[in-house]
Amino acid sequence: MKRPVLVIGLNPAWQKTMVFDEFVVGEVNRASEFFELASGKGANFALAMSAVGTPTMLFQFSGGPTGERFLDNLMRCGVNVVNRLVDSNTRTCTTIVRRGCAEVTELIEPAGSVSAEDAEWLLERVLENLSECSGVAFCGTSPPGVPVSFHERLAEAAEGKGIPLLLDAYKEVDGILASGAVSVLKINRFEITELSGFPDVEEAARASSERYGVGVVAITDGPEEAVLLSDGRISRHMPPRVECRNPIGAGDVVSATLFAKLLEGVPPWEAFGFALAAGSASCESILPPRGSIS
Repeated sequence: MKRPVLVIGLNPAWQKTMVFDEFVVGEVNRASEFFELASGKGANFALAMSAVGTPTMLFQFSGGPTGERFLDNLMRCGVNVVNRLVDSNTRTCTTIVRRGCAEVTELIEPAGSVSAEDAEWLLERVLENLSECSGVAFCGTSPPGVPVSFHERLAEAAEGKGIPLLLDAYKEVDGILASGAVSVLKINRFEITELSGFPDVEEAARASSERYGVGVVAITDGPEEAVLLSDGRISRHMPPRVECRNPIGAGDVVSATLFAKLLEGVPPWEAFGFALAAGSASCESILPPRGSIS
């Protein structure tokens, strides 16, 4: 039996997806379809990884009425969740999809804060399970109240046990990157240039790899050419062309599939090809593959 991947998704969201035949700013717009489900990068990652046959444990916070719906929906999907109930209400994201248009609009509520005690409790649960896992994935941003030491202690513990660590985030991750524990960095073109300070994506990938000791750097750019750095070599990959109905969450599918394949021993360039195909396929559905919220 496969050992699970520990997924750290500290900033979940209850996602509402509204589909419009036409949408005009400043006018009354009536949706033709409406869906709601558990979302956020951690939830998306866990669900996508489960879909390719890799078990997961998702560590997260939830709170309030939306948190109750979030947790119930996630558990109905079969996700193994380690959840800390907090005082703040789980945020809601509303995604506006215009039929026939690949571009979507997201309205994201601010995240509520968590206490230092909440963060410590969740981190202790993660550390307790490290010895039984095959890898760790840190996905998305952290809500207010999570100390920098959370990231640093997680990275230190994973490195100490020789456990592969994937990072799918670029804000407030200096501690986890500086540790040298990150083996896979998967972010998009905008994020890698912001993180590295280099506008050229190849330079940004090389700088990030050299600066933080990351072995695999995977950079997506929506339907455009993706870039992979592995073993110091750059390769470029075009995602399969599909009829995109909703691109939200595709990046999370790419991250999960890439990590799952790498843990299986698939070569990085081949794993990235699988991942990009899975991400493109997810765009063909109006329903996001459990959303994508930083």
